[in-house]
Amino acid sequence: MIHVVTDSTADFIPGEATALGIAVVPLTVRFGDEQFQDGIDMDADTFYRRLPDAPVTPSTSQPSPQQFIDVYREKLREPGDIVISMHISGGLSGTVQSATLAAKEFDAGRIHVVDTKMVSAGVGIQVSAVAAAVAGGMDAQGVIDLANGLPARTGLNILLDTLVYLQRGGRIGRAQAIMGSLLSVKPMITIRDGTVHPLARVRSRKQGFERLLSLLAAEAPFDKLATYHSGAAELVDDLAPQLRTAYPGTVVMT
Repeated sequence: MIHVVTDSTADFIPGEATALGIAVVPLTVRFGDEQFQDGIDMDADTFYRRLPDAPVTPSTSQPSPQQFIDVYREKLREPGDIVISMHISGGLSGTVQSATLAAKEFDAGRIHVVDTKMVSAGVGIQVSAVAAAVAGGMDAQGVIDLANGLPARTGLNILLDTLVYLQRGGRIGRAQAIMGSLLSVKPMITIRDGTVHPLARVRSRKQGFERLLSLLAAEAPFDKLATYHSGAAELVDDLAPQLRTAYPGTVVMT
């Protein structure tokens, strides 16, 4: 049997991963001295409610190799079982490294660790595709080839509403953040080759959505699209119908 494993950065909604037959290993989220298991002790809504008033910028840490070993051992009960373990970009987290170390505790060929070179929706859309292939009866080598090929076929563009958290995370200076806020600048970033790159700066959400749509048009056609948000569900509600109209026949995940 083929088992699919990922980590909590895939940002599946509650119950979704279980319904798809995907095992999720949580990262740890820290607010100062407090720590939580991502998606277990703290969900996304709680995280974003706490974020604006947090005295220190929250941080995350990857699962330990032992956490992966425990999950892998539970999945590899039968001689024919294998695991496809797909995770957040190794350029942004040590999660892939932990999974790789854990895989060494098992016979070669039973665990296939994949660096998705993505975060959030980029991870989730790849993992969902692999889970769907498994459910559809694809053979093991086909699933492995699919999983290994998906990172090169996946893109992620992000519109941020504020520069505040880029400044708090040390990615831009305080003066730059203040000036950007005064000018109502909204940054756009992209994930490319597993790392974060600046994409553009726009003056409004409307301009940001227009830019996102124009970037998509340049990359079409697609097998699948996904819209994700961070505490802004109403914006996704506006965007998803536009995508379905622009790309009829393309699955749009929300």
